[in-house]
Amino acid sequence: MNQQEKRRKKHGEGCFDICKSDPLDIQFKDFRNIWTFTNLFRQDNSVVFQWLLDHTLLVDDLICPTCMDVCSLYKRSSKADGFTFRCKKGHEYGMRKYSFFEGSSFNIRDIIVFIKYYLECHTLLQCSKSANMDYKNTSVYWASYIRELFCQYVSTIYDYTEFEGEVELDENSWAAYNTLNDIGYEHFSVVHKTSFKQKYVSTQTGEEVYCCTNRIEGAWKIAKDHFRAMNGTNTKMFEQHLCEIIWRNHHYRSDLYQSFFDLVNSVYTLDGPPRFNYQKPVFKTWTPPTKEDEKAHNITIVPDTEDELVEPSVEVTPVENDSQPGPSLLQAGEATPINVTRRKRRVPIDATCDSVSISTLGSNVIDLSHETGDTDDENLTKLFFPDNFKPIKKLKNTPTIAESSVGKGKGKGKGKGKKMSNPYGKNAFLWSDDDDFVL
Repeated sequence: MNQQEKRRKKHGEGCFDICKSDPLDIQFKDFRNIWTFTNLFRQDNSVVFQWLLDHTLLVDDLICPTCMDVCSLYKRSSKADGFTFRCKKGHEYGMRKYSFFEGSSFNIRDIIVFIKYYLECHTLLQCSKSANMDYKNTSVYWASYIRELFCQYVSTIYDYTEFEGEVELDENSWAAYNTLNDIGYEHFSVVHKTSFKQKYVSTQTGEEVYCCTNRIEGAWKIAKDHFRAMNGTNTKMFEQHLCEIIWRNHHYRSDLYQSFFDLVNSVYTLDGPPRFNYQKPVFKTWTPPTKEDEKAHNITIVPDTEDELVEPSVEVTPVENDSQPGPSLLQAGEATPINVTRRKRRVPIDATCDSVSISTLGSNVIDLSHETGDTDDENLTKLFFPDNFKPIKKLKNTPTIAESSVGKGKGKGKGKGKKMSNPYGKNAFLWSDDDDFVL
């Protein structure tokens, strides 16, 4: 947020006062202003479609897929969009050919409204109401279209990116990690029961290594909050939602509208069918849980319900051929081959609902959770670390951050060196026999 926007908010200048009305000045980033968004899509079809053409969301020049002749744009009042492409031999195609909107009879304005609400993290029910779509059918279908783009994004990153460096693990003392130091890794661990941070010092060079759980725990908290907010999901949809979480995490500092439609343009290039080439499963080492896993881990697998993807028979127009563009036709379990050269040090990923395991050759591996004994000495003996390192035991008389910060500053030093008690802690609300209540 720049200084001009801060000054406008401080002096009460809201979205209405700074909204744009000229379509030539409106960009994807302006969608966050509801008045600008409304001004754009309340224009007539010719203005809206010209804006979509300028932003490469609709095809401008179409080559007839049948006769390879150049098609021209004609007005057709009988069509939903009012325009169609037709070649000299009479082959006719809709204006949405090869676009993200192809295959639907919904007004493009309503689809973009659905996308806007979805990117703003509204519930699926709120998204369906905003676009007047069926909640258990059409909205589920369009939400899956959006998440398929996220799957393509994540697949592209993992197929073409070589990872190296330190890897953080949160696997609750999986026994297989205990021997990592014997096979060439530098494996450090931390005991959650005593601390969320452990310090190690090299006995040869004096190098200091810290193991901290905050990053990995925070990353998984975002994922868990996402699934809790929607009361879980079917296992077939798990990967799509996980890819959405990854995409949002990579773009939370940028403009979501611009980032999303850039992703749309990279897949729907308007010169042919969409360029989906990701395989299912996206995460190669993950498979949906089985009944045996349900018993072993005390979990309940969500059964298939009618809320899963069901192609609507009224809202969606019939598919012209097997190469129908628009949202991907990949079904669960199917795979489209990707011509990608696998690098030797490419990172294999193991993603589950509760944890993530990543390993890479020649890198430090930091294990972040081990449940051990009660005493500090016993905890130190059960830590895992390379032979040339030693753990540093935390001194009990060392003041904590909260203790050392009390009494410092310009105050009179009242309570200096002591941790201040919380007047709103649970002990302040305990019910004793001396309490009298008058009704």
